[in-house]
Amino acid sequence: MILLEEAIERFALAASDFGIKVERHRRIQQSARSVAEIEGSIGDLRLPAELRYLWINYQVSSFGSLFFDGLHRLDEVRRIHARDASLGFPRACLPLACIEKAGVWIELETPEHPGGRIYHTFYDDAELQLWCVDLSTLTHLLAETIEQGGVNEPGSSRPWIDVSVFDHLRLERTVEMLAMPDEWRIPVQNRAIWPEHWRGQEKRSISTAGGPDSHPRTIDDFNRQRESRRVTATINGRIMGLVSGGPIDGLVLNVSDETGSVQVYASAELERVVSEVGFGTPAAFDVIGEPHAWGESSGRNSMLRRNFGDLSLGHLRLLAQMRKLDVSVALTAIRRV
Repeated sequence: MILLEEAIERFALAASDFGIKVERHRRIQQSARSVAEIEGSIGDLRLPAELRYLWINYQVSSFGSLFFDGLHRLDEVRRIHARDASLGFPRACLPLACIEKAGVWIELETPEHPGGRIYHTFYDDAELQLWCVDLSTLTHLLAETIEQGGVNEPGSSRPWIDVSVFDHLRLERTVEMLAMPDEWRIPVQNRAIWPEHWRGQEKRSISTAGGPDSHPRTIDDFNRQRESRRVTATINGRIMGLVSGGPIDGLVLNVSDETGSVQVYASAELERVVSEVGFGTPAAFDVIGEPHAWGESSGRNSMLRRNFGDLSLGHLRLLAQMRKLDVSVALTAIRRV
């Protein structure tokens, strides 16, 4: 990782004038475990080698506000990735940092593509813009921005990058992107023109074990399937209302189609996308469903004894909240159809 080390050293030197001290991890084994947990959550995708090296060897919080608004912490990457996927962003792009109402993503490695490219977009105008080809290039650009005086409020306790200066330098330095004109700007909502390896990953993520089944189910079919076992699936329907029951962490939705209805728990992280889809709008719901007998004590005990080894930590948290609410279906993603 010579190129990345050089870029980090340059960034650290430039940022040190503003009170930022980039530090290495003192507990490599601990950071490696955190990275392994992230790797386990992205299926057959793989982290780019530079990102993995950065996360294991450096304290991301130490890069501070001169790496945009700061690199995302390892303990929040999976949650943000799941949220972005529920908003329609490609699963093949992992959140790296944020800039006010915008984000910076790094492309994951797929079986067809080495990944590593850096993209940026605003959340309210989601068009992924190719910024540069790898993490070391991005870090060099940030260092040069600082060196060129591209720091706003340099005397404050939280100096920040002038993105206009960064953009000017980026357009001058990243001439290699001229060879990829069709991938400069990629509308998030238009999957038909996503890079082929991104589209391929979306298909694989639906058919892998523990993910939604490959064919949408009716609600009646889904309910029958989960009478005796856990089922993950995609169901098509509409949000017809909210179920009352006091304040909770998230929402309980009444989802219906022509075959029936089901109560679905949506965690707080999905509230925004649920509100964007709205009531009565046709949508696809990725759900995980447990057997019906939550309300009976025998059912509760049976569920508590169940082996949860096949579930992610995110699903375990959903199940814990479902037990509190006597709801046996949870939402993991939603999108308009």
